[in-house]
Amino acid sequence: MPKAVTPASVRSHFVDRSPVVGSIYAAILAAARQLGPVSEEPKKTSIHLVRKTAFAGVAVRKEALILTVKSDTDIASPRISKHERASANRWHLEVRLGSPREVDAELVGWLARAYAMSGAQKAPAGSLRAARFEAVLLAGHKGCAVEVPFDPAVRWGIAPAPLWRGRRGHRVAATLNGVPFQDAIVPRSSRFWLLVAADLLATAGVAAGDRVAISIEPVREPTPPAGAVRTKGRSPRRAAKIRR
Repeated sequence: MPKAVTPASVRSHFVDRSPVVGSIYAAILAAARQLGPVSEEPKKTSIHLVRKTAFAGVAVRKEALILTVKSDTDIASPRISKHERASANRWHLEVRLGSPREVDAELVGWLARAYAMSGAQKAPAGSLRAARFEAVLLAGHKGCAVEVPFDPAVRWGIAPAPLWRGRRGHRVAATLNGVPFQDAIVPRSSRFWLLVAADLLATAGVAAGDRVAISIEPVREPTPPAGAVRTKGRSPRRAAKIRR
């Protein structure tokens, strides 16, 4: 007679494993549940963390965990030991974790992006309302920006979309000190930045270093950021360089 197969359980994955492994898993699960509802789906060799679909997987080792997260782009980090491109806009990234302390802000940011990708494309009623905050206007080598104090994919339930060649993010309608404009929020180093065009600075009468009042909400229709030029075969940023 064939041997009966015992269904996997979450607990069965931690038999004969170091206690620290359970602590790491508990830290991952707690961080994920700060983002919203999460269910655990134990498989034969791993545990899936699921929103509407699986956004992360955990493989248990004797002294560590291997966490696999979804991402819409590759992420350059020495912490990521394996980069697997599953499709044009989906990557599976592996991180080895040996301590609960490694479930830090950077890793939670990766979980948040994965969680947003695995949710419904329609955001819940009321979640698209404008967000308001104050921030310091910062100057960079490509212009000015303000840091956005949240992940727009998590806040609005909308996955990042292509903005121009090599860059994904969220198009937004915004005001700066009451002056309306449209531009984009882009991710960089696990933080999120609202781009501010040079002509807007003059209109609003502000400069780098000033503290400004911001209101932003997502734009559903794909309109180019302020100052971008649609040129056949060229990205908006490259077209702007050519125009100058």
